[in-house]
Amino acid sequence: MATRSQIPRFRSQLSSSFKRLWLYMGLGCIALWLAIAAHPAVGQDSPIASPTDRVEEGRVRYENGQLSESVRLWELAAQEYQQNGDRLNYALMQTYLSLAYQDLGDWENAKAAIDRSWDALVGQIQDRPDVSGVFARTFNARGNLELLTGQTEAALATWREAEAAYRTAGDEAGVLGSQLNQAQALQTLGLHRKSLELLESIAQTLETAPDTLLKAQSLRSLGVLLQMLGEFDRATDILERSLAIAQQLEDSANIRAALVALGNTARNQQDFPAAFDYYQQASELPAHPVDRVELQLNQLSLTLDRRQVNAAIALVSPIRDGLAQLAPSRPSIYARVNFAENLRKLSPLLKGRDPVLGDREIAEMLAGAIADARQLTDVRAESYAMGQLALVYEGQQRPEDAQTLTQKAFLLAQRANSPELTYRWQWQIGRLWKEAGQRDRAIEAYEGAIAILRSLKAELNQVNNDFQLSFNNSVEPMYRQFVEVLSQADATPEQIQRARETLETLQVAELDNFFRDENLTGRSTNIDAIDPHAAVFYPIVLEDRIEVVLSLPDRPTRRYATFLPQTEIEATLANLYQSFHLAYSSQKRLALSQTVYDWLIRPAEADLAAADIQTLVFVPDSFLRNIPLSALYDGEQYLVQKYAIALSPSLQLLEPRALEPKKLRAMAGGLTEARQGFESLPAVAEEVRQVQAEMPAEVLLDGDFTRNTLRDRLSAAPFNTVHLATHARFSSIANETFLLTWDGRVNVKELGEWLTRRQQQNPTPLELLVLSACQTAEGDREASLGLAGIAVRSGARSTLATLWSVRDLSTSELMSEFYHQLNRDDGISRAEALRQAQLALLDRTEYDHPFFGHRLFWWGIGFSHLSKIMTGCF
Repeated sequence: MATRSQIPRFRSQLSSSFKRLWLYMGLGCIALWLAIAAHPAVGQDSPIASPTDRVEEGRVRYENGQLSESVRLWELAAQEYQQNGDRLNYALMQTYLSLAYQDLGDWENAKAAIDRSWDALVGQIQDRPDVSGVFARTFNARGNLELLTGQTEAALATWREAEAAYRTAGDEAGVLGSQLNQAQALQTLGLHRKSLELLESIAQTLETAPDTLLKAQSLRSLGVLLQMLGEFDRATDILERSLAIAQQLEDSANIRAALVALGNTARNQQDFPAAFDYYQQASELPAHPVDRVELQLNQLSLTLDRRQVNAAIALVSPIRDGLAQLAPSRPSIYARVNFAENLRKLSPLLKGRDPVLGDREIAEMLAGAIADARQLTDVRAESYAMGQLALVYEGQQRPEDAQTLTQKAFLLAQRANSPELTYRWQWQIGRLWKEAGQRDRAIEAYEGAIAILRSLKAELNQVNNDFQLSFNNSVEPMYRQFVEVLSQADATPEQIQRARETLETLQVAELDNFFRDENLTGRSTNIDAIDPHAAVFYPIVLEDRIEVVLSLPDRPTRRYATFLPQTEIEATLANLYQSFHLAYSSQKRLALSQTVYDWLIRPAEADLAAADIQTLVFVPDSFLRNIPLSALYDGEQYLVQKYAIALSPSLQLLEPRALEPKKLRAMAGGLTEARQGFESLPAVAEEVRQVQAEMPAEVLLDGDFTRNTLRDRLSAAPFNTVHLATHARFSSIANETFLLTWDGRVNVKELGEWLTRRQQQNPTPLELLVLSACQTAEGDREASLGLAGIAVRSGARSTLATLWSVRDLSTSELMSEFYHQLNRDDGISRAEALRQAQLALLDRTEYDHPFFGHRLFWWGIGFSHLSKIMTGCF
C-alpha cells in the first residue's frame, strides 16, 4: 500500500489474512482425503490417521494470533501423520508449520519445514490431483518465504509453479490465488502494467462468482494498484466493494486491510480527514504485529503532512515498541527505515523541544536494519537502509562518512539490480559533492542520476510499490539542484546550454507525472527554427535565487539571476497573483509587477532590442505558471504592450511544421445555466453568438452540450477550432482537472482521448482549442499544470484558456476581437492576434484593469504559419 511518505512500502501479497485463507483450503483438502480413505485411488502407501482435532485446534489458534501454540499442535499432528505413514498430510503439515514460522519471523525453521515437505513428496506422482494440491500449497509457502526474504524473482517463478500444480489439481481458486501472489511479485519488480493486466483478469473471472475472501482480496489488490497508478475514483469504488464483501463475511483482517487501502487512497487525493478516519477505524481491529506497525507509520506520516506535532509525538513510542518486537524480515527492515525518515521530518517541527529520538538512536536503529539485511542476504534492503543512514550522518555534519556510506549503498543497489535505488544514491552522491564544493564531480553524478531516471521513465510514473519515486520529493528537487550546479557565475556556454536542456526535461517530467504515463516524448527544438524574432525564457526558482536562462536566435544561450531567499520569491509571486483581483490596490499591484519584471525581463532588455525580438516565449517554472506574465510592468508599460507573449510546457513537445492560412470553422459549446453546483454563466450566450458572427460555427448550448454529444461531435465534425465556454477547473492533479457539460464532467484524460480519436478519424487538424470561463483550483500553486496538461493532450496546435472566470461581457468582446484579428488577410500570428485583442480591451476605461484583459493564457508558441502550439492564460 503506497503512502505519500516516499518510503519503500513492502506488502506480502500472502498477508496474514491470505495465508489463513490458504490454510483453510488446505484443511479442506485433508477432510477430502479422510473421506476417500477407503478408496484405492489414494494409494496404498497413504493410510489415513485421525489427528484432525489437533489440526483444527491449531487452525483456530492461528486465526487468533496464538502462533506458538498453533506450531505446537501442528508439530504433534505432523508426528502422527509421519508415524502413520501418511506422507501427503505430513508434507501439508510441514507447509502449515512453515507459514506459522514465517509469521514468527523464524526463517531458519520456516525453510526447514519447507525442505521436510519436499522430502516427503519425493517419489509422489505429481500429476495426480490430490498430490498436485499438496505440491501447490508447498510452492505457495516457499514463494511467500522467498518474497519475505527479498528473493522476488525466485518467488515469482515459484508461484508460477504453484499455479501449474493447482491447474493439475483442478483447483480454480488455487490458480487465482497463485496469480494474486504473482501480481504482487510483479509489482515488487516494478512491472506494474503486467501486474495490472493479471489483476484485472482475476477480477473479471471472479465478477459473477459468489462473494468470498478470495474475491475480497483480489479486489483489494486491484484497488491498491489502481491507486498507485493514480486512478483514484476507480480505486475507491473497487476498494469499497472489497470492504463490503469483507464486512459481509465478518473477516476482520480483510476489513482492516481494505480500510487501510482506502485511507491511503484518500491521502493520495489530499483528503486528509477521510484518510485519518479510515486509519482510525483500521487501528481498532486486531492485526499482525507487522501490519500494526505499518499502519502506525502511515498515521505518523499523515500527522506530519498535517503538521500535527503532538499527535506525531504520541505515535513515536508505540511504533518504537512495536518495531522492537519484530523479527528480522524485509518488512521489518523497511518499517525501521520508514520510522527513521519520519523522525527526521519530525525534528524540524519540534521548534526547541527535546527530540523524541536522538540522531544516535536513529543511527543505531538503521545500523540494526543493515545487520538484519545482511543476515537475510537481502542486498536491496541493505542498500536502502545504508543510504538512509548516510542521510543521518549528513545531518550530524559527518560529510565524509555520509559520502562513504552512500557510495557503498550505490554499489549494493547495482548488485541488487535496483535502478530505483541506484538513481537515489547517485543523486545523493551528487548532492554531497555539491555541498563539498566539488562542482565537476557533482555534475558527473547528477548526469549519471538523470541517465538512470530516463531508463526508469516508463515505470517512474506508475509509482513503484516497493520503492516509490515521488515527483515532488524524489525527482523535481534533483533537477533543480542540477540546474543550480550548472548555472554558476563562471558557467561555460556548454553548461548554460545543459541547464536549458535540463529545464526542458524537468517540464516534460512534470507533465509525465501529471498524466502518470510515459507517452509524452519529444526532441529539443531550436527557437530559431520556429521564429527568428522570438526569445525563450526559462525562469526557475532555486533555494537562494531566481535563475533565468535566455535563448535568443543565432546567439549564445545566456543566464542571469536575482539572489533572494526562496521563501521571499514565493511570497512575492503569491502576492502578485492575488493582486490581480479587483479589490487589490493598483499601486501595490504595479509595484509587485515591476519587481517580477525586474527579475525576469529587465536584465535582458538590451539583448531583446539588439535581436529585434517581437515575441517572448516562457517555459515557466511551477512557481510562475499561475502568473499572467503579460501584465508584468516596466514602470511605464505592461509587457503585452511591447511584445506578443506565449507559454509553452516545453519546446521538446513541439512539432514545428508550416501551416497554410485557413479560414476558421468552429464547434462552439457551453453552459449558460447553473449546473451541478456551479453558478450560471449568462454571458456565455453572447460569447457563443460572437463566435458565430466571426466564423461558421456549430453550436451546442446547455441541454445540447452533453458528454456524449461533445464526444461524438469532436470525433466527427470537420472543424478546425473548438471553443468551449463552460466551467472548467485546472488542478495539479489530473483527476481533478475537468470541464463541465450539461450532464457531467469531462476530465483531462477523457478529453485527450476524444481529441486523439479525432486526429485518427478526421483529416482536418485542430488548429485552436479555446477554454473560457475556466479557473484554477484555489490554493493550488501548480494548478495551471492542469491547463498545460490539457494543452498537450488536446493535440491542438494552439490552446487558449482563462485563469479565472468573469461573469460580464468582457470575455465575449475579447474573443470577438481575437477571432477578428486572426481572420485578417495579412496572416497575423495567433500570439499577436491575442495581443491586439488584449490591447483593444485595455484601451476601454471599463476594462483597463488586468483582471479583464490579462487573465488569458496562451500555451504554446503560435507564430505565423508555424508549429504545434499550446496555450495558457494571461
